[in-house]
Amino acid sequence: MAATQDDHGPVQNYRIEMSIFYIVYFVVFPFFFVNIFVALIIITFQEQGEAELQDGEIDKNQVKVVWHITKFCTLILQNMRKLDVWKRSQYDIK
Repeated sequence: MAATQDDHGPVQNYRIEMSIFYIVYFVVFPFFFVNIFVALIIITFQEQGEAELQDGEIDKNQVKVVWHITKFCTLILQNMRKLDVWKRSQYDIK
């Protein structure tokens, strides 16, 4: 609803283009601004991670994490080999 002239009441659906403007202004623009903000944060974190990898310096916690991951991966591979041997022996596959 919008006022059309002085001393006249509002007319429904008088300026639809203004309602479209406000919908775009309050819905679409914030969506793009939030996306840009999140993209900047992601890019910053990626650059920091790449800089750490290039420096080659890692702290004690990162060393522990790498050690645990490698240990876990070797355990998985060993169990997969055992499972493969078990399947082959069960079905006489060579």
